[in-house]
Amino acid sequence: MPVITTKARELHPAGVYRATFRQAEERTSERTNGTYLMWRFDARTKEGATFAITAASSINSTPRAKLWSWTEALLRRPLVVGESIELNDLAGRECLIDVQIEVKGGEEYSAVMAVLPFPDA
Repeated sequence: MPVITTKARELHPAGVYRATFRQAEERTSERTNGTYLMWRFDARTKEGATFAITAASSINSTPRAKLWSWTEALLRRPLVVGESIELNDLAGRECLIDVQIEVKGGEEYSAVMAVLPFPDA
């Protein structure tokens, strides 16, 4: 039988981090039975340490949705209404993520508030 060791949730300081988009996975909420996307990023601190962080978004693909702005940030260009994008084709793209500390159920956690385009070199 596998042995597990429990650990506290890793809390990353608020700030903007350089990150690499890894994947977006469609999931179903047990609570609402609705569909959402779970985004995975590998982020880097200024000291060079890396950490994985995830963030959820709806599957709403309208101009005011997270999905829209986050996809634009990864593409580094505006989306066009009617355009089709396979999100996982964007895996490996560099971006910036704005991480803030949120509190849910009395517990603090690091939350991705925004995905921003990586600046031109």
